[in-house]
Amino acid sequence: AQYLPRHYTLRRQHGIISLSTMLTPIVVLLIGSNSFPSVILGIALQGLLPSPVWIMLLPFMQEQSAVLFPHPTMKRRVNDLTAGMYNSFMVLGQVVGYIIGPLMMVGSEKQHGFARMTQIVALMIFLQSLMFYFGTKGYTRRKKDATSSYSF
Repeated sequence: AQYLPRHYTLRRQHGIISLSTMLTPIVVLLIGSNSFPSVILGIALQGLLPSPVWIMLLPFMQEQSAVLFPHPTMKRRVNDLTAGMYNSFMVLGQVVGYIIGPLMMVGSEKQHGFARMTQIVALMIFLQSLMFYFGTKGYTRRKKDATSSYSF
C-alpha cells in the first residue's frame, strides 16, 4: 500500500484521502455504539479506512508544496518542513488525545462517557475532512473534471 501514491495522480490521491477522512467518522461511531457486533465491525474498519490518509497524505503534501515552491534550493527545505509538520501534528494529536480524554471522562461535573466522546471525535474528524476537501480546493477540481471519467 505504501507504493500506491506514486502511481496515482494528485487528483486521484485527493479523492481517496477525502473519501477516507469522510468515512472514518462512521467507523468511530460504530466503535462507540452499544452493540458488540458494531464495535467489532468498527474496530475492523478502523484498520482499513484511515489507512489511505496515513499512507498518502505526506506524499500529497510534499508534491503540493513542491508545486508552490519550485525553486531547487527551496525544494529540499520545504520538503523537510512539510515532513516535520506532518509528524509533529501526528504526535500532537496523540498527546492531546491522552490529555483531553481523561478530562472529558472524569474531570467535569457532567461526565460525558465513552459513547459521547466517540461522537465528539467523529465530529472533529468530519470537520477535518471538510477542511481538507475545501482547503485543498477539491470542490473546484470536481467541477473541472465533471465531464471527465474521474471519480472517487
